[in-house]
Amino acid sequence: MALALVLLCAGAGLTFEGARLLGFFSLYGQVSAVLADKYWSAANFPKLAPLRAQLAEWRDVAGVRNLARPLYMRLGRASGVPAATTLSEAADVIRIDPVSGDAWSNFATASLAASRLDLALAAWQMSSVVAPREDRDILWRLSFLAGVWRDASDEQKQRFFYELQMVGLTPGAATRFRKVWPGVMGSVPADVRKEIDEKARALPRLG
Repeated sequence: MALALVLLCAGAGLTFEGARLLGFFSLYGQVSAVLADKYWSAANFPKLAPLRAQLAEWRDVAGVRNLARPLYMRLGRASGVPAATTLSEAADVIRIDPVSGDAWSNFATASLAASRLDLALAAWQMSSVVAPREDRDILWRLSFLAGVWRDASDEQKQRFFYELQMVGLTPGAATRFRKVWPGVMGSVPADVRKEIDEKARALPRLG
């Protein structure tokens, strides 16, 4: 009898936890859809704060916090919370998922917004350590460093040109690169664009 009661309670607990997790993933889907859409539109912007409030309780729940924290941080950034707050939240993501390329790119972006260029460049380097060959991360690193080119070290610029060579080795990455790169180069100062173009043209082909 006692064993049956224990099993019944355990089963009820699992059922409750399962229903609770279903609630989280429903919320996760809503947030992802809003962030993927034009969240700054008149229809979506009012949703940001309520969704962020709902996500708050999930930030420390084992099993889903690695999903909840990045979305919580992105909702904050989208809704205009102070840059220092976003930076702190981006650091929280790294604490639970230090091998995520997205975590380091978000931290770099948050650091730059908070005028912490030193942290931004350090995070840029960590991105290349944890996600050295992922196409999306490589394209992000190229775009990011081009934007802070004058403050990058010689070592970071060398890494930039190495990754520029790597892009050509993967057809998918090369296609995406050709789509986004003109916009990136068009947004940087003329002298930076000239320096990058001249050095890129002189690079030997890999592969």
